[in-house]
Amino acid sequence: MGYYQQMNLLQHELLEDIDPEGSKTRYSNQNKVRIALNSDSLDTWFLKAITPLIRSQHLLVDLKVDDQDATHELLKNGEVIGCVSSVTSNLQGCQSLLLGHMAYYPVCTQAFKEQYFSDPVDVDEFRYAPAVEFNYKDQLQSRYLKQFWGIEAGQYPSHEIPSSKGFLNFLTLGLGWGMAPDIQVADLLKRGTLIKLTPDQHLKIPLYWHVWNLKSSLIKQITNTLAKFAHKALHQ
Repeated sequence: MGYYQQMNLLQHELLEDIDPEGSKTRYSNQNKVRIALNSDSLDTWFLKAITPLIRSQHLLVDLKVDDQDATHELLKNGEVIGCVSSVTSNLQGCQSLLLGHMAYYPVCTQAFKEQYFSDPVDVDEFRYAPAVEFNYKDQLQSRYLKQFWGIEAGQYPSHEIPSSKGFLNFLTLGLGWGMAPDIQVADLLKRGTLIKLTPDQHLKIPLYWHVWNLKSSLIKQITNTLAKFAHKALHQ
């Protein structure tokens, strides 16, 4: 699949060189790119970043959503031309670029905190307060508990809600605590709908753009577009 996508992309760019005006005035499945990214990026900064390119190039996108630690595998398997990933290592035949970092804080409602936690928070309280996780691949909650509290995975109760909207709804309904990116919950924190459970503790997750190392003008445009927007939207 990866080889076919590469040839299809290069063939489309060759046709674009032959008929530049015609190729930019219509949508075509030949001008479709497959990109893997994590749900939090999709729901916060990615669509705003890629929209101008979709409009100017009449670009079609096929977005594959997975955990930021797992999107790298989709690129390795040839299912996508590029991915947003927390993995630092480069794949053979690919190039990578650090886009920035997403800061994740443990958040919950004030009522939930009062029900399950003391002030200050005690380590044993995490063993009884339900966490909210995106799915079984979501390691953010367990990583936070291991790093700051020494609690291992499986030593705390958790919901699994495989929807970004559902995840936030669970938090705002006071059904659990969870790790959320500050750019996604900034308004909820400002209004007091959610609070930071431990304001001085957070995880900083790096996001890299990994993409085929092809002499492709489209890949170059996508890379430059994402890098420019991420520089403003993400922590540097």
